[in-house]
Amino acid sequence: MRHKRFIFLFIALLIAIGGLAGASCKELAEAEFVITDLVISPSKVASGGEVTVTVNVRNEGGQEGTYTATLYVDGEEVDTEDIELLAGRVGSLEFTFTRVSPGVFDVEIDGLSGRVVVLVPEKPEGTWYPGDPIGEGEQATKGRVGGGGGGGRAPIPTPTPTPEVTPTPTPSPEEAIYPVVSTEWVYCVDYDNELGTPNTYVEENEFTYHVEKQEVIDAQCDPEVAPECYVIHMTPASPAFRMRNGGDFLLEMLYSDLYYSKEHLDQQKSVAMMELIKPFPMTMPTEAAYCYDGEHGYPFELGKTWDYTQTTALGKFDFTAEVVAIDVEVTVPFGTFTDCVQIVHTRADGKTIEEYWSPSVRGPVKVIDAATWDGVETRVLCDYTSPTPEPTPTPEVTPTPTPSPTPTPEVTPTPTPTPTPTPEVTPTPTPTPTPTPSPEEVIYPVVSTEWVYCVDYDNGLTGDKHIENDTVWTYHVVRQETVTQCDPEVIVECYVITMTLDVEAVRSVAGAMFVLAIVDAERYYSKEHLDIQYVSSNILFGGPEGSPMLQEVIYCYAEPCSDGYEFYVSKEWNYNRTTALGEIEWHAHVAAIETITVPAFPGGIECYRIEYAEAATPTTIVLTEWWSAEVKGTVKIVDNGESYDGTQTMELCGYTAPEVTPTPTPSPTPTPEVTPTPTPTPTPTPEVTPTPTPTPTPTPEVTPTPTPTPTPEVTPTPTPEGEWVYSDKVCPDTAVVGEYVEFSVYACNVGEEPAIPWLPITFSDGIEEFFTWEWPIPDGECETLTYWRYFWEEGTYTVEVPGFETQTIVVGAD
Repeated sequence: MRHKRFIFLFIALLIAIGGLAGASCKELAEAEFVITDLVISPSKVASGGEVTVTVNVRNEGGQEGTYTATLYVDGEEVDTEDIELLAGRVGSLEFTFTRVSPGVFDVEIDGLSGRVVVLVPEKPEGTWYPGDPIGEGEQATKGRVGGGGGGGRAPIPTPTPTPEVTPTPTPSPEEAIYPVVSTEWVYCVDYDNELGTPNTYVEENEFTYHVEKQEVIDAQCDPEVAPECYVIHMTPASPAFRMRNGGDFLLEMLYSDLYYSKEHLDQQKSVAMMELIKPFPMTMPTEAAYCYDGEHGYPFELGKTWDYTQTTALGKFDFTAEVVAIDVEVTVPFGTFTDCVQIVHTRADGKTIEEYWSPSVRGPVKVIDAATWDGVETRVLCDYTSPTPEPTPTPEVTPTPTPSPTPTPEVTPTPTPTPTPTPEVTPTPTPTPTPTPSPEEVIYPVVSTEWVYCVDYDNGLTGDKHIENDTVWTYHVVRQETVTQCDPEVIVECYVITMTLDVEAVRSVAGAMFVLAIVDAERYYSKEHLDIQYVSSNILFGGPEGSPMLQEVIYCYAEPCSDGYEFYVSKEWNYNRTTALGEIEWHAHVAAIETITVPAFPGGIECYRIEYAEAATPTTIVLTEWWSAEVKGTVKIVDNGESYDGTQTMELCGYTAPEVTPTPTPSPTPTPEVTPTPTPTPTPTPEVTPTPTPTPTPTPEVTPTPTPTPTPEVTPTPTPEGEWVYSDKVCPDTAVVGEYVEFSVYACNVGEEPAIPWLPITFSDGIEEFFTWEWPIPDGECETLTYWRYFWEEGTYTVEVPGFETQTIVVGAD
């Protein structure tokens, strides 16, 4: 069954100059193998259960040969298998393995990868879990219960902790209600989604909530009210899996930040990082905002009620909260509390969250959540620590702002001016660029070339599932860059095209089960064959108000030098496209040369018609494009349900390109004239050399200035531990005031031991932060480092990251 991908993949194949590409094409080896169709069964298994992994192997070479496949589980080699195949034949290989410890395991066979979820084992007899009745002699002692793995916990010792809890309420009168920085609650968590086979999911875990800081956050509901909050960071001890929508989605909670108002002690917003495991693997940040009506939250009085709205990627949910009881007695592993306030939050559909809040620990001691996930999640307090002195939070807040502003800005400007004279010499040799206007015709799009498409979309559904969204998309050539995608030894020279939209493009997939909003994209095209190599897109999962997700697609072409340009009727080629959904083999075919009309060319324009289908069903054409050398790109694309529900049609509405065509003609002449020019250059060079010599004199004067306290603060922070290679910086060109913007960079540890990367990111408004990772990254491994920035004011900002070009971001009103 054909999988649909969630992002629109624009395929713009552009013409190259014959003979420019100097790379020679290798002949295929005698036996050449391609592996496809990785299947993991089952994808979710009980602890100790057997998992079967199969792949298909095809010999695309000219002779018989043997292929050896290797199975890796979480990067560790588990097994190898051989298969002998005649030319053109297909066979399959099967591996089996087991895992006892619960968690999510990455499974890979020679580049094809997937995941298997190993569930927690059944609890041993005599083991106590949250939610089990606590009989005499079974009450938990004070302190953290269990170790944090997803498995069973040891029996709880008998000693009674109740007397130890009673002194805790004594921290000072009114202020003790507010948690202070470093307060920490540890909850034993029991989750059961109460669904039938095969989607039943039961899990025990341990969640730690830690008060990180106090912060005034952006207004959530009233634009004039920016609430002061304390920020609580939640981390699960082991992978925390949850299901939604009857098992359609399996999620792993990585961590979350919760923002609570200091005035009312109720939640203002949450930012969580999730790993979507089913239906396809993807890391995604999710955000929720809470808006309240009238009197709400603390102080709690019997019978007090208030309404609020929770806004998430899945939509808006209305809740009513009510204080139903005061001074309730609740026994949890940490002890017995007699001062609990029982608050019931009821969603409009009747689902509830029941909370028992105690001033003794300045937070809930028990929560029964039947509204967030399939089934019920129960959290009971297992451990609690808090700094005794109330004054501690105040000094933590005050010193932080004071030192940073004064020293940092003064250090940076002083050293910078001195080197400036040297670069003034470099312009002298610059005449050499004059011949750069390539003598080749302008078949390659040059930087600043721009195509504008009118896009018509109808998902073909009816009622509330119907989406008709017509938009204007602009494609702009921003730069040339080299990438490595498929063969690590082959560096592909590309030009990079950004895509921006006049409004979010709303699309649906799988009968409107998934609603997506495309925001922007960046794509890389090979200069040699003019075919797409890589796409990076930002989409909002859940529609325009959904959670942002980064989607990446990689293209690998089957036979070198047979793909893409030059085009001629009947030319065909195959390629693999790897997305979050897996790898699919595609077939492209140049079907005809024909003249078509589009808004930009009402009189008609001659094009190659190129048809695309999955290699498994080459006669079913799902996408057709018309490509023209006149505009150096695509003038029309009809996507007949390949990317989304229904049909999407793109037609060229506008086209602009810099006038480079006249420049190639003079290029032969400058070449001979350039040769004599270098001869005079030596003369200025020696004259320049003495000029830098005086520079040392100012330098010593500058050096003492940074020596004070600021310098030690600046130096250690940007220096990364270990050795790192940074690449693939992602920085948007535009942003909206009042919204978070994501910046990311890819970091690879090339040192000899695990280390933590630190890479500064500096904005022109004086804010300096760091791309970093929370824990050491093993040597030889890579991670994407992400930084989220919030812009308060409109304007044009520059973004500087060492090792990358300075970039500009324009921040405007919504």
